[in-house]
Amino acid sequence: RPHREFRNSPTPRAPAMTKLAVAICLALSLLSGNGHAKKHEVLSFHGPFDDYDRTGLKRVIPKYKTFGDTVINENFIRLTPDRQSKRGGLFSDLYTNTPEFEAVFKFRIAGQVNGAGCKSGWAMVGQAAVLFPPSWLTAHHHPQLYSLDALQGRKLYGDGMALWFTKEGVKQWHKGTELHGASSTFTGFGVIFDTFKNSERPHKDVSILVNDGTRSAEEMMSTAVGCDASVRYHEGRADFSVMHASRAKVTYKEGSLTLSLDAESNGEWETCATIERLDLPADFDSKVYTGMSASTGALADNHDVLSLQVYSEVNELALLEESGHAAVAARPELSEIDELKHHVEHQFVAVYD
Repeated sequence: RPHREFRNSPTPRAPAMTKLAVAICLALSLLSGNGHAKKHEVLSFHGPFDDYDRTGLKRVIPKYKTFGDTVINENFIRLTPDRQSKRGGLFSDLYTNTPEFEAVFKFRIAGQVNGAGCKSGWAMVGQAAVLFPPSWLTAHHHPQLYSLDALQGRKLYGDGMALWFTKEGVKQWHKGTELHGASSTFTGFGVIFDTFKNSERPHKDVSILVNDGTRSAEEMMSTAVGCDASVRYHEGRADFSVMHASRAKVTYKEGSLTLSLDAESNGEWETCATIERLDLPADFDSKVYTGMSASTGALADNHDVLSLQVYSEVNELALLEESGHAAVAARPELSEIDELKHHVEHQFVAVYD
């Protein structure tokens, strides 16, 4: 009998109806595309990076593993410092399995010391880079031997950075080092940011390498598509700021791929390359891990990662940018104090490196 009275009474029913209405509104909100339903939260990250490991001493990014010389700072991730023979990587533990996705990678490649990372000076002798002690360079300046721009880190720097979308994930890091710190044996594609202009082969500042698991590095490079873009900053310039950055947007949909660049992270996207049909296995997008790697050799640069935003629908980013969503803003608005904190952190890390 009490149950019968409860069903017939309008007063007790109101709370239940209210909860149902809230649930419906929440569902409609998620389906309408508010930026949370379609974003791969476990694959996306941006600063400040405030998570620590169990010791409380080392910063971490949930669901990602760091390798080599990678260090996670409060506001940026440094894959390599501008020092010789460094290698760093950051690879996801989890993967996306959607037939389409879009990713925005925000990064900064920059250097400041002589020869872009060498205590001695690098000089150009013909097409070769030769290492000389600073005393010799001071006493033997000759324009046919080397240029002052090269000595000031404006022409000699490297080697590069890569953004990976592969089926191997972490395994690619352990297999080899020949492609900017990671193996050239993989199934998927990578976006390569190559800042060292090698005169022995055609050069593109930004290119896409595609591998079905059987191709060599030489085969991939011979068919690579890409473009030239100014994505490297010289920290010795008076107008350099730690707020300087570049962005790359990867749009994958049912086997096709488009790469767009916002070289100065000012909201102006330009198409860099398009591949109508990727030569990949049919089940490629059933398991796609994300990763980043960088390496330096005799020449070097700071390779910094600022953020990665991954979405399961290719139009989601455009909607968020139009609405001014902070997570995808080209240049987030910071207070003078916050901007100063970024600058101080950058300087401290440079001294530590």
